[in-house]
Amino acid sequence: MINAVIAFAEKCRYEKNHAMAVARHALSFFDALTERHKLGAKERLLLQSGALLHDIGFSAGADCHHKAARDMILISPDLPFGPRERVIVALIARYHRRALPAPQHKYYIDCSPEDQKLISALASFVRLSDGLDRSHRGLVSGLKIEDKGEMVEVGLVSKDPCAAELDYAVRKTDLFNAVWNVKARFFCVS
Repeated sequence: MINAVIAFAEKCRYEKNHAMAVARHALSFFDALTERHKLGAKERLLLQSGALLHDIGFSAGADCHHKAARDMILISPDLPFGPRERVIVALIARYHRRALPAPQHKYYIDCSPEDQKLISALASFVRLSDGLDRSHRGLVSGLKIEDKGEMVEVGLVSKDPCAAELDYAVRKTDLFNAVWNVKARFFCVS
């Protein structure tokens, strides 16, 4: 299934290195916080798919690329998702930037309360991970994540200075903090 997602992303001329970095970081959050979310392999695959596809809408322009990505995922015959999974992946990609999920938003309004919670949870990982590769240069090679209850500490592993990544990670914690009822703390490690 993930091969079909990658093939579609390539067809959309995605920025491979950035998409892979965002997916890697999002999966790191997913794996480190399993005790919190209690989700499984199926949800992990939906997260990975949304992360890989989050920027495919750039072909429609930078300003609304998050909504363009959503729409491209929703209509593509090349993606191997059923209707429910397709909407989840599309909305994970849509919420990687700008507005947080809101009950009145297009497509989100039609999701069950359980799926709305799932979308918000998975999108929180992608949104934060997108900030961790702000420069699109893969400066953050890994994450050291520790769940400390009311605080989630995130060490950014990097050989190079990653001030922009650190700054944007902090800026993009809004959904993460709201969904998980925590404060995220970021720091650089070598």
